[in-house]
Amino acid sequence: MSDTLPKQRLEIATEDLTVAHLVFAEEHLAHACFLSQQSIEKSLKAYLIARANSYPRTHNLVILLNQ
Repeated sequence: MSDTLPKQRLEIATEDLTVAHLVFAEEHLAHACFLSQQSIEKSLKAYLIARANSYPRTHNLVILLNQ
């Protein structure tokens, strides 16, 4: 399997985390939390794609983490 998709997902996750840091510094906490969650979700899905070429269709971080 090509590592392109996991790499792309990690790049987007990194961008989300970068923006989360920026909005957190401006005290936009709800947006910072949302973007942080998105970053974690995308990172976990990238890992699962790289490892098993699939992931459960969920936004639940606990389910993703337990895969």
